[in-house]
Amino acid sequence: MSSLNLDPHNVTLNASESRNNVSLASDKISIINTNTTATIPLLQKNDSIVEEDDAKDFLDRFMENVNNNTLSQNNITKTEEDHHQYYNSSFLVSQAVGEMFWVNMTNRNDVYVNDMLSTSYRRAVTVKLSFDFPFYGHLVRNITVATGGFLYTGEYVHSWLAATQYIAPLMANFDTSISNHSFIKYVDNGTSFTVEWEKVKLQDDATSGDFTFQVTLHSNGDIVFVYQNVPVIIENILDRHHPVKVGLSDAYIIDRTIFFVRHKTIYEYHRVNFEKQDIKNWTVIYISALRTCLDEKNCSDCLTQLSGFKCYWCPHANRCSNGLDRLRQDWLTRGCDTSALDTSEQCPAIEEINKSVNAGHTRSPQQVIVKPSQHVEMETRRSSLHCCHHSHVSKQ
Repeated sequence: MSSLNLDPHNVTLNASESRNNVSLASDKISIINTNTTATIPLLQKNDSIVEEDDAKDFLDRFMENVNNNTLSQNNITKTEEDHHQYYNSSFLVSQAVGEMFWVNMTNRNDVYVNDMLSTSYRRAVTVKLSFDFPFYGHLVRNITVATGGFLYTGEYVHSWLAATQYIAPLMANFDTSISNHSFIKYVDNGTSFTVEWEKVKLQDDATSGDFTFQVTLHSNGDIVFVYQNVPVIIENILDRHHPVKVGLSDAYIIDRTIFFVRHKTIYEYHRVNFEKQDIKNWTVIYISALRTCLDEKNCSDCLTQLSGFKCYWCPHANRCSNGLDRLRQDWLTRGCDTSALDTSEQCPAIEEINKSVNAGHTRSPQQVIVKPSQHVEMETRRSSLHCCHHSHVSKQ
């Protein structure tokens, strides 16, 4: 297991692009070697085995039947559902529900307590999951756990982890070296991975109290934030030295050579924000993963199955995409921006060609270009990277 000391000096913000991006010289990027954590049973508050599907079914049934009476009977102060294109979310405040999703990590021999993360400031460790975790449709194995209350999901580990490609139950300026009672710990049971930030304090406001919260990643792509103790309103947390975020973000990387120097530019293409929500003790945010273009494995399904995306099928890449995902550079390199199909009527010709190739004929799909009636618009219009500050927050 390798650790990362987060350094702000090797990252620059490129504000000339129309999308949020961070420009990184490739020789400044370090790749962290990882190892796999032990297979660990995931336990509930009452030390009984948590069944992931049962907990999710309970939440689904609860949200379907919620009314003023159920809110009162279960002492629930708030409930809310939302749609974020790649995910749906359920937000509620309830100790009973919170305890159902909370993973007990006390007095157990199978919980890994990371000593370095538990006594550090702006540090991170990369862990290899025992399962593939779908994040925005991409399968992720390496997760970087940061002292600053978030997980980094990118392949290129660099000094500005907090910019994008994160899962943040509560990203803030936490410093675990302040208190001997602060711990960062995690467990992996083969289908779920849980990280807990226990009794962590804000470096610039240590007297505000201890924060204790968890994030759980499920093998089906669902993500759960649970907050056991939140002593202050999230919007009141200072962000002068570190961004404050609650939510998700993903990006793609474009590799360029400029004056014989390779540069990697990271473009954020989607973000989910919850920091404006009234997060308090025993808040639960359940984020349900939705099918994306990447999940469709043939031309017909790609162009007909998903209503929430405008998907395109690229015969050269043999892949379905909306053009904005982590494989965007490959999409452009293969000419998919000009040759991708956008109607299912165009699929039979491609499928016949594939059958011909599989039968041993010499022609390949790469030799055939089928022009779509229209092709995907590849640009997104985003304002600025409002969450990240140029001078101080680039360490995480």
